[in-house]
Amino acid sequence: MKTLQGLLPICSYCKRVRNDGDYWQQVESYVSDHSDARFSHGICPDCYESVVRPQLESLTPPGRKAS
Repeated sequence: MKTLQGLLPICSYCKRVRNDGDYWQQVESYVSDHSDARFSHGICPDCYESVVRPQLESLTPPGRKAS
């Protein structure tokens, strides 16, 4: 199993990380390249409430409740 160690520079805005070649790449890609980790994406409860639910409510016709 590969182990990540040391400092990993990450952009505060887009969350890309700077790799060994001084290029910026998505954190999932970097971690996959440097470990045996695999990723599955989901939505955490906080993001669901603050981002997804408002988007769903804006798409829901008046009089119907978004789930």
